Amino acid sequence: KLIYEFRKSKKDKSFLLKFGAVGHQKIYPIFDCIGTVTSRILIKDPFIQQLRKSSRDIFEPEVGKTFIYADYGQFEPAILADKSNDEKLIALYNSGDVYEGLSLTLFGIKDHRKICKIIFLSYMYGMSNDSLFKIVKEFFPNSGSDISERINDFFVKFISLKPYKESLINELLTTQKVGTGFGNFRYRESTNKDKLWNKEKRWLLSQKIQGTASLILKQAIIDINKNKEIEFLIPMHDAVLFQVPIENSEHYRLIIQEAFANSFIKECP
Repeated sequence: KLIYEFRKSKKDKSFLLKFGAVGHQKIYPIFDCIGTVTSRILIKDPFIQQLRKSSRDIFEPEVGKTFIYADYGQFEPAILADKSNDEKLIALYNSGDVYEGLSLTLFGIKDHRKICKIIFLSYMYGMSNDSLFKIVKEFFPNSGSDISERINDFFVKFISLKPYKESLINELLTTQKVGTGFGNFRYRESTNKDKLWNKEKRWLLSQKIQGTASLILKQAIIDINKNKEIEFLIPMHDAVLFQVPIENSEHYRLIIQEAFANSFIKECP
């Protein structure tokens, strides 16, 4: 853990030194106009998006203004629940916290949400139960073999997930591409009509879910940008940092919240 923290701190240090070397109070980051393969917004230089939360206090609002950090909670599980039309997963998302639900199943308490988020997303994108068990063992070395059974007990409830993944495999084999309802696709590299590469199986669901997530977020940003008092500053994966006048900041917060909700519900009712 200490080595991991050291490496992260070292990376942050190199970013922060770059900021200081610019010699200006305000930085204008360079955006990659294409973004990532799933179309998530990408800042090329400096790597602001990779800064840990503990290092983000270098950002300060202008005089008379304040920051609003808007973030989608449980974004990817929510999109997966809707697209797969899995009743159990939809119910769990709508009634509480998916990651806390997994924490309760595995450990009997809600406190291990962070590790359970890693486990859920790893399962979602194709990791086996044995590999998930190894992740748990890394964080909790004294965990017994029954943890593997509990992992299975949690995910086996979502009966629509496997058929949904299979439908995406068929879609990719048939059309040679997979993508979102907005029309951003990723195409196959292999010409094998009967079988997917393991690499293709790994990015298949990610392209559908993360691609949809990126475009939901972009639509929210576009809608919010119609209000000229709200300044778009930094996109952070499933979140955005905005700057608004301190006066009436609660009013602007509600505008942002409504735009985020409307953009999501439009795609995932």
